[in-house]
Parts: sequence; structure tokens; C-alpha cells
Amino acid sequence: MSMANHQSINTSGGALVEGNIDTGGDFIGRDATNVSGDGNTVYFIETQQIVVNSDSKSAKPYHSKINAIESDEKELPEVTTFAELARQIWPLMAANGRAFMSFGPNSGAESAAPVRWHLDLWENAKKEIILPNNRKILALIDKNHAFIPQIHASIFDQMLAHIYAFEKHCENPSLDYSNHQFPIAFAKIVDDTCAQEAENDETDIEEIEKWLLKHFDKLGLQVVNAHLIGSVLRGIFPGADVDVFLLLDDSNPLEIKTSIHLLEKMKQDFLLAFGRPLHVIAFSKTEKQQYHSFLNKLTRIKRFL
Repeated sequence: MSMANHQSINTSGGALVEGNIDTGGDFIGRDATNVSGDGNTVYFIETQQIVVNSDSKSAKPYHSKINAIESDEKELPEVTTFAELARQIWPLMAANGRAFMSFGPNSGAESAAPVRWHLDLWENAKKEIILPNNRKILALIDKNHAFIPQIHASIFDQMLAHIYAFEKHCENPSLDYSNHQFPIAFAKIVDDTCAQEAENDETDIEEIEKWLLKHFDKLGLQVVNAHLIGSVLRGIFPGADVDVFLLLDDSNPLEIKTSIHLLEKMKQDFLLAFGRPLHVIAFSKTEKQQYHSFLNKLTRIKRFL
């Protein structure tokens, strides 16, 4: 899931080796709670009241009444199961997560790492990345609503309310959409579904891990811990990046500089070997606390060293 404008995430010590990475859905879902609909959920957006009857299997999804958001369903891929729908949604959701992590307002001390926030970049990211992806998610849900299990219907309706409210907020920044924030439970449902499907797929994870371990030794990289994260753990997505998260045994500027060049070499070799980009984020030994803090924010990881 490559994004055109990656932003490096700088740790306070300034010794982060490389920060181009698809954290994607990993930062969402950690604090998800079970949310159950009451059967007749009422959303108030601006002065408009939107009622969702989630108990009625024959009810038309309420978002079809929202004319302000347009999306071409003709371009949507065909899906035949809820799992296939989730796998279409996940890359869009992940791209939005990357945009927020790279350009969005800093969430403060509890964020995974300090993020530079520039208002113009964030405004552009909303318009050029998040809004188009949200429209695709809305269209996917609208077209394939019949495949959504009833147990998840109210959560998906919350997502649709968020999409509508966020779009209206972008049109009119004075509009408060705080009651319609991104539903973490939606991300968890989509992410868990993809991960469960990935367990049944034939993936190249084992081959990737062996290749990385071999090249750590071949290049002389002093890797203490290594984890796979991101889309590689959610199944096979065409053209998907492979994301690796490392703790290095480096402790001085010269060692860090050397590792930067070695990691760049490894990324080039990986692309030639697998035809997929490798994204690496690495912390030095002096940043061990930040490393573990970052690691604890991730919802799905696979340690291979």
C-alpha cells in the first residue's frame, strides 16, 4: 500500500533510521469496544435527522438517501462474501490511516510517535486521499450491503454516518462532527476478518522472513528484534508493500548512518527478489523505550527475530 508522500516519524532522540511504512490499520482497533445497536439508531447531522432501522433485513441502507456524496459503483469490483468485502475495504482504510498518521493533527503524548503537523498538508490529504477513499468505502458498503452480517450492521451504519459527517465537515469546517468520529469497532471488524482469511491463504510470509534473516546476516545488520506488520499479515493484496519493524543494536551516529545505507541496499534487493516494495522502520538501541511504546500501539504483529 504505497503512498506517494511518506513522512518520516522522528523520535525525540533523532536516531530513527527509516520511516517509510504502511502502518495502515495497525493503529486502529487497539482500544475498540463492543458496540451494539438499539435497533433504531438516530443520527443528528447538522439539522438533518437520519434514522437507521438496523433490525429490518429489508430496510434500504440509509446512506442511499445521502445525495451529497457521489461515487461510481460501476468501477467497483464484484464481491460474493463479507470477507471479500472486508478485503476491498482494508486497503482504503489503511491508506486513510497512513494519511492521518503522516499529516493529521498530533494526538499528543499518547500518540505512537511525534508527528509534524502542517495544516496545508492535512487539508490536502483530506481532500486528495481520505475523502475519495471514504466515497469508495461508502459505495462498496452500499453495493454489497446484503453480505454484511446482521451482528455488524449497526457498526457499519456508524461508519457511514462518519463518512457523511466528515465530508460535511470538510465542506464546512465550522461544522462539529465530534459525535461521529471514526468508529474503531468498524476497523477492528474489517481487520479481524482479513486476518482470519489470511490464515487460510497461501502466503509468502515464511519465505519473506527467511529472506530477511539471511540478508540481516549478509549485510552485517545488527538486528535485535524484527517484526512484520501491515498488509502482509492481512492476506495477499496485489502490489502490497511488505512492512518490517526493527530494533537495532546501534548506539552511535556512525553505526546509525551505516545501517541507513545497508537498509536502503536491502530494500532494493527485496524489490528485485519479490517485486514488492519493502518498507522499514527501525529504532536504535538508545531508543528502546520509544520502540516498545510504538510496538504496543500496533494491533497485529508477527515477530520473526
